[in-house]
Amino acid sequence: MQNPYSEDQLVEQPAITLLENMGWHHQNCLNEFQYRAENITGRKTKFEFILTERLRATLERLNPNATQDAITAAIEELTQSRAVMIPVVAIREIYTLLKDGVPVNVEDRTTLPLYYENRVPRLQLTTMI
Repeated sequence: MQNPYSEDQLVEQPAITLLENMGWHHQNCLNEFQYRAENITGRKTKFEFILTERLRATLERLNPNATQDAITAAIEELTQSRAVMIPVVAIREIYTLLKDGVPVNVEDRTTLPLYYENRVPRLQLTTMI
């Protein structure tokens, strides 16, 4: 029986429920590489925390006119190591990229900011809620 006063019961499970109610998908990958024959996330190791293939698919869906080079450049910018940065500065940089878009240079040498949300004309990085 689980302890009703554990961090899992008091914090994690309510947070998971809240996110699922908002439309997010939750997957427990704690033992992904230990007990499963197939890889459910597409990661090569448990140290890969960015699901690159899902990120690429989302960028392509939200930015149908962007070239593959632009998508790849945005992914490289978002996933580059920020290990030497002060953590709060690194988080702020990623947040700004997600919020304001990732400016990428395309073949005709123009700069196209790509978003992860529904904005025009940048490459979108998120969907608007």
